[in-house]
Amino acid sequence: MMIACDLDGTLTFDGRRPDDRLVDVLETFAERTDVRLVLATARSPRCLREWFGRLAQRIDLVCCNGALHLPPGGLPATIHALPSGSVGALLDRLDRAGAGWCAEYGDHFVSRDPRALPWFGGRHRRVLRNGEAVQLEGVLKVSIDDARAGAAAADGLSGVVALPHATGDLDVIAAGVDKSVAVAGLSSSGAADLAVGNDLNDLAMLRAARRAVVVGDGLPSLDREAHVRRVVACPRAVEDALLDAVSNRWPQAEIA
Repeated sequence: MMIACDLDGTLTFDGRRPDDRLVDVLETFAERTDVRLVLATARSPRCLREWFGRLAQRIDLVCCNGALHLPPGGLPATIHALPSGSVGALLDRLDRAGAGWCAEYGDHFVSRDPRALPWFGGRHRRVLRNGEAVQLEGVLKVSIDDARAGAAAADGLSGVVALPHATGDLDVIAAGVDKSVAVAGLSSSGAADLAVGNDLNDLAMLRAARRAVVVGDGLPSLDREAHVRRVVACPRAVEDALLDAVSNRWPQAEIA
């Protein structure tokens, strides 16, 4: 059984490490030979290693919206970087528009403004000096603090796709890359047996899964899907839904 879980708004609700009970459930799944656990997130592997410790080395990590896959053990990695020419054009447009951005490389990220997307933190942030050029090769995603400005800047650029978040920011990644594509490539059936998520960048993964759990009140179009269950955005509800699915307890009354 393959379980693919989003992170922010799904397993964690305050931008910090998930609740200990949820982490314990994931640890239990990772120990089972009949379960393959995948964390599928817009975040970088750095964050997952910090939050999940040894568990992050024992499961599949689909990071940066599917641009980077790290199997158990961490190597080798599947990497889908943005076209360097489009990165240069995108960042130039964003700078002219005065939009804050962060360019992610996997092991670090760069920005011109130390205050851009402050929830990214400063530990792995490298702030570019005045006039310093951006390394255009190897960028896995560009995150922009204003979704409208980000969508306008990405418009018409070749080989990229813009993924808005419900929180008002936006990621730009390589075209053809998203969580659902990465997860499909890990499964013999082409989809997860159970997918759990809450945001627009989870939509295709949730639709494709054999069963899906939507956390919170977003993605209303999924309420018409018979394989979908919706739960409130709290750790206990997500924990119960995960355990129900793995134990084949799927309350029919709660299926939308």
